[in-house]
Amino acid sequence: MLLASMSFATAASPSLAADVPPASTWVKGPNAVGDNTYVGEIEAPRINQNVFEGANLMVSGWAADKSARGWAGFDAIEVWSGAKDSDKAMKLGSGIVGMSRPDVAKAIGDDFLHSGFSVVVPASALEELDGPTENLDVYLHTASKGWWHRTVGVNLQSFGADEPINTFLRPLDDSIISQKQKFDKFSFFGYALDPTPITDPGNQGLSSCECGISSVAIYADQIDASHSLGNAGMNPLVAFANKGKPTYQPLAAFSPVTRTYGRQYDKAAWAFSINPREYTADWHTFYAVAKSSITGKTSTATVRIFIRDVPDNARIVAP
Repeated sequence: MLLASMSFATAASPSLAADVPPASTWVKGPNAVGDNTYVGEIEAPRINQNVFEGANLMVSGWAADKSARGWAGFDAIEVWSGAKDSDKAMKLGSGIVGMSRPDVAKAIGDDFLHSGFSVVVPASALEELDGPTENLDVYLHTASKGWWHRTVGVNLQSFGADEPINTFLRPLDDSIISQKQKFDKFSFFGYALDPTPITDPGNQGLSSCECGISSVAIYADQIDASHSLGNAGMNPLVAFANKGKPTYQPLAAFSPVTRTYGRQYDKAAWAFSINPREYTADWHTFYAVAKSSITGKTSTATVRIFIRDVPDNARIVAP
């Protein structure tokens, strides 16, 4: 979850908080000792995100031990399918801790600047899972307190399925934003691609995004003409450079699209913006319908957010 959204959630009214499902917390794993002083989020993949077995999966986010001083408190990270100390569990990959997160440092203190983490789970490991749903357990280790973990559930799908691949990157489901945004603008980001091989070059093509998608149509609250917001802009070259904010550079090291599917999909990202003042203070669902330029088939991604009413003189919190 983005830190801006997390700050709104903390300040939400009791009635609103009752509508927001509680997030899972970091819990003890093998050799864990001490009190639970951990905070952090698994930002990718999203809860219930469709994960494709034929491609690598990036698991990323941030975590901090609030009792640590001078560092975030972790020296290793692993991703498992199932509890690490279970006979039936399978290790999916190891990754990197200590990545720079200025947004975290600003929110909870400079000691936690290097609180980011990232693991690339190879496609070969995903193909070993049974599916169709799977819990991924993210384990963080510290020498003095052992292993602590948090879980995210995903949906496994076969790579190259009939429908194109399509997902929201930002915001996450159940994020909370304000009606008051800088320049009255809040941006959504995602990506769409179709890896289906081209068999009829005369009638099939990769489209201008070179990703096999001809359009991504956006709708608010209902998929029909009266709720259409038009088409998202394709080819924004979005990457998330450890700051929770997008940067318009084709950086393969930071792009969730590129790291998962390869450099040929550098241009598979899409983006669109809304003016939150035009929406009631309530839950709203946004739909992105991606159409394949290869097969003509469509797939729909959704994200639900709460748009919160705030006084005009309230401080603007950057999304």
